[in-house]
Amino acid sequence: MSSEREINVNTLLKYKVDDKEVIERVLYIYPDKSRVFTISLTEKKPFPELRKFSEIKEGLQNGIYSKDVADPYAILMNPNSEYLNKYGGDLEEKWNLIKDLVENEPAAYDRAFRGEFIADLISRSKKSKSLIYKYLRFYWTGGKIKYALLPHYFKCGKLDDPDKKRKNDVKVGKRNIRAKRNKDDPKLVGIVITDEIKRKMTASLSQWYKKTNKNSLEFVHEQMWHTYFLEEVIVDGVTQIVPMPSYKVPTIDQLRYHYEQTEEYKEILIAREGLRNFNLKYRPVLGNATRRAAGPGSIYEIDATIGDIYLVSHKDRTKVIGRPVIYLVIDVFSRMIVGFYVGLEGPSWQGAMMALENATTNKVEFCAEYDIHIEESQWPVHHLPEVIIGDRGELESKNADSLTASLGIVIKNEPPYRADWKGIVESSFKTVNTTIKKWAPGAVQPDFKKRGGKDYVLDAKMSLRGFIKLMIHYILFHNNSKIINNYPLDTSMIPDSVMAVPIHLWNWGIENRAGHLRTLSRDIIRLNILPSRNVTANRLGITLEGIHYRSDELIDAGYFIKGDSRSVAVAYDRRCMNHVYVKKPDGLGFYKCDLAEVSDRFTDLSLEEIKLLQEEEKLAIAEHKDIQNQAKFKMNEEIKRIKNEEITLSKLARANTDITNTEFKANIQEKRADVRRELQANQAFVLGVETNPIRDAENSLYVEDNSTAEDNHDQSDVEQELKGMSLLEKLRRKKSEEIEDED
Repeated sequence: MSSEREINVNTLLKYKVDDKEVIERVLYIYPDKSRVFTISLTEKKPFPELRKFSEIKEGLQNGIYSKDVADPYAILMNPNSEYLNKYGGDLEEKWNLIKDLVENEPAAYDRAFRGEFIADLISRSKKSKSLIYKYLRFYWTGGKIKYALLPHYFKCGKLDDPDKKRKNDVKVGKRNIRAKRNKDDPKLVGIVITDEIKRKMTASLSQWYKKTNKNSLEFVHEQMWHTYFLEEVIVDGVTQIVPMPSYKVPTIDQLRYHYEQTEEYKEILIAREGLRNFNLKYRPVLGNATRRAAGPGSIYEIDATIGDIYLVSHKDRTKVIGRPVIYLVIDVFSRMIVGFYVGLEGPSWQGAMMALENATTNKVEFCAEYDIHIEESQWPVHHLPEVIIGDRGELESKNADSLTASLGIVIKNEPPYRADWKGIVESSFKTVNTTIKKWAPGAVQPDFKKRGGKDYVLDAKMSLRGFIKLMIHYILFHNNSKIINNYPLDTSMIPDSVMAVPIHLWNWGIENRAGHLRTLSRDIIRLNILPSRNVTANRLGITLEGIHYRSDELIDAGYFIKGDSRSVAVAYDRRCMNHVYVKKPDGLGFYKCDLAEVSDRFTDLSLEEIKLLQEEEKLAIAEHKDIQNQAKFKMNEEIKRIKNEEITLSKLARANTDITNTEFKANIQEKRADVRRELQANQAFVLGVETNPIRDAENSLYVEDNSTAEDNHDQSDVEQELKGMSLLEKLRRKKSEEIEDED
């Protein structure tokens, strides 16, 4: 069955009734896939409703139901920390109030059982009936997760007025393709259902649908068309009776709606299944049946081990990279290996994260990445479970909290309590290592590290990619051909001749014990399994571990404005820090942020490599600090010397002239212009000569004074004569003196 037609817990179904859109959420699926409980997301005060599984299945196949709908409560799967801190103070109190009831499935959906339970709960808790039902509706409509009990302030706001009820003068509902293409022809829209047409549809249902041959509604619609909707036409002068055009006949959607509104579900079941089969498969079974490993997806078990083989680098096969860490995720009911991961990290959340992500990945596409081509039926697993059991360690990490709060997965770390479950995945590891030792070079044998034993490191020949390909082939064999010894077959499996092979057990469970598998978008899954952290977004961008990021999308959304700092939840992949992902407040997506230019030196580096580089940078700065301090000391000393020289020269110049402070400050602009002209002439480029003659003349006027005391008077006269001369006049005087010296 394609993913578009799969029906799982939390699946949203959209359809129309009288041109009004209705959205329902699947709450519970009976193990035999006979019935489902759903709840409306569009009604104001909905209750769980019992629906027929086959009806929904046929509706999806025929296009009456659609799964193409955004979850209006997706924000509660991953609420931002600000919303959670502000409104989540009483979350545990709400959950403790209703958890004993909502975990009691399917009895919680039975009106009588629920009423008695709530009456007892009211007497014990002193809470009102309306408050308890409010919490129940929040939990059921919000996806059966604890965060669904948060206040729905995100839905607050003025609502549009509902459409007025239309008159039935034209057909309501979606238009067929002919009506869309020919809008000028109103007859193609279809017909309005009259009482006469209703009688024909009722007769058709009784004649062809309420039979033990289990005809589909599509077949009933066809027979109704060919029996009750005929007309006479003249062809070549001959009168013939032919079916009416489709626009004169009720659509299959109209027939289905009539069936839903007029037929009793129980009577239809008895008519189609027979009373004996109805009592066997469909009679009410209310109570608290066990949910532990009740079907595929009920429980996944995850564990890690060190592979008994030494690997070499794929890029440089002369380098031994050690033994890999293998993660397996196994479905307890069917023993199907639903996901795996092989890496070089020690047992950690990162490895468990990759294995869980692989469990939800399309295996056809995954195997194709390793040049292995399979059919969907060989590994038909891409779902989330209800419960995950793992070792203490990886799943006790805070990173696993979002699996429970956001994805609704129960995490259990109690292997001593259920040692038999842990033995399932551990026995699989034993089989994997045994298979590896038979074929793979570099495999570790029992005499490893014993005195005189062989050094198996020297036999290493297989790369990590090659080992992953080996694992894929082993898993395909395990899932499709390996008989599970001592598997406790259920008595209901024996009449169906079910073999204790994982794929057979899985397929039988899908047909007879469904309702435990769940699907969510790949982005939502990855967003919740990646580690995340709250950081501040300000005008400098987003900074995580000293790494700066930016995003044009966030700029357009109003972030990074001065004075507007915001706390945001950031998910990141520590294996490569090129990007981080800011979770959107509505929970429907994320903003992808790229490394800012100031941090582009961290491109393609892991978080550990970046931290090491940052430590090296800090060390280099610390070691250079003494050199910098010495250089700055020398610079300061030179600045002081120059300053003192300039002060001395200026004081001497003022002392040799008899000018007042007013004269000293006067005509600054004119003095500035004179100096500017001198500088321009002095600094002007003169091509074809080694030096600038004007600059030489100017410099000659300021040569070092070596005259004696007797010459001071003559020198003073010369200075008085030069005073007030322009630079050009000084140059002419200099040339005249040179000519006189030559004579």
